[in-house]
Amino acid sequence: MITMTALLRSIALLVSMAACFPDHSESGDDHGVDPGGGGGSGSGSGSGSSMQPPPNHRGRQTMSDVHVQPGSEQVWMVHSAIADTTATPAVTTAHFGVYLPDANEFLDVLDTTGTLGKKILFPSRDRVLYVTGRGTSQDVFVAVDTVARRPLIQHSYPGNRSAFQLSPSGHLVVSANQTDSRLHLLDTTSLVERPMPGVSDSGALWASGADVLYVFEPLDTSTQVLRFDLRTVDLGQPLAPPTVVATIDGYGLLPVLSPGDRVAALTVISNASELQAAMVDLTTGASHLVASASAADITADGRVTVWQSGTDHTYDLHLVDPATGDAGPAVVTGWRSAGSFTLRHHDVVIIAPPSRDQQGLLYNLTDGTQTPTDGVGSASSLFERPGHTDVWTWDERAAMLRRLDLATGGMRVMLSGADSVDYRPVADDIVVGTFEHSVFRLSMATGDVIGHPLVLADPNDTAAPYKLAGN
Repeated sequence: MITMTALLRSIALLVSMAACFPDHSESGDDHGVDPGGGGGSGSGSGSGSSMQPPPNHRGRQTMSDVHVQPGSEQVWMVHSAIADTTATPAVTTAHFGVYLPDANEFLDVLDTTGTLGKKILFPSRDRVLYVTGRGTSQDVFVAVDTVARRPLIQHSYPGNRSAFQLSPSGHLVVSANQTDSRLHLLDTTSLVERPMPGVSDSGALWASGADVLYVFEPLDTSTQVLRFDLRTVDLGQPLAPPTVVATIDGYGLLPVLSPGDRVAALTVISNASELQAAMVDLTTGASHLVASASAADITADGRVTVWQSGTDHTYDLHLVDPATGDAGPAVVTGWRSAGSFTLRHHDVVIIAPPSRDQQGLLYNLTDGTQTPTDGVGSASSLFERPGHTDVWTWDERAAMLRRLDLATGGMRVMLSGADSVDYRPVADDIVVGTFEHSVFRLSMATGDVIGHPLVLADPNDTAAPYKLAGN
């Protein structure tokens, strides 16, 4: 386990050694991405040896979550700080940049001052798509070359988008626009964007192996499962109408797809205001309902994990065959709350206990064995290590990283008090962002810190080589 006191001392030492650079400022037009590189004014001490430096009114420096670029050694993030806390209105200087773990170096790439970051996506091995907003009225999309580390194209659109999902090929992004309450599609190469006709900002999921989008569209008293085949779509042309896969009575929410995209499962609020777990065969449209239940996930072998409620306000966990709707024997019974996580690379369901003083369970899908485990709670994300029997869980609310041994059920706290983490498979390490605007690596083999933390310089003291257009 990391000694956080020693870690914070290292960070404090690095802060004291951080170099300062002259401020940089340059305006741009609204038609492309502007290169920086001039017009900035350096800070000087003025004349006279008795001149005192002006007081520092900088705001607290912060950084976004860290985002590991798939198949790469690069990690992308945003860091920001208020330039002058006495100024009105306040201006937060923000830079989008890249951390190079092996060199322990951070490079500012794009000045995004005046915007608030929303999403970092990776359409291809050599491109990152950054989405940021100007208030709640305009979203800005900018594609950046991750090799040359320069912006390629930028477009802005009115609206306030969220729930961004990248298609399997990386060619498209779907998002929900709160402004017009519709789903929108974006071409990640041209950055051409358009609303999807005939659907609201309801639940949507990409198939795992192709650019096929499933939309779960609520109607007056039912939910339609729609399939949009977008593999050859041209957003400059009208979209082809979707295929109606199935119609389910009631209001559907929280959909999931099975590995291989054969089955969709969702929880349905019936017209009588009762919960039901619904399972839909996406090839035939056949559906089954489980009364007084909610659908949690679908296992690697295609069964649906269903929490079914009883008359005494407790829950039982069942594995349901989606082809027949038949439920197997209860895995756990009489729990006061329901929580489970289905792994994708291990035949295990992690079952979270209803209270901290109660043990959780690891349910083996192959032989049905149950292994007690301590400390399994609400996880924001799970990191599965290929070829290993341990899974790392990140609890964002508790700011805690744990390692779970799937063979024994043993749980060990590896890190606490961090701001964000992401898994870097190419190096078998965890990249950690701290609340003190620093970043470091944690070995997944040993649990030890690799090298020294890197403290990010204040963006008000550095110059990013490029700026968003319109800034």
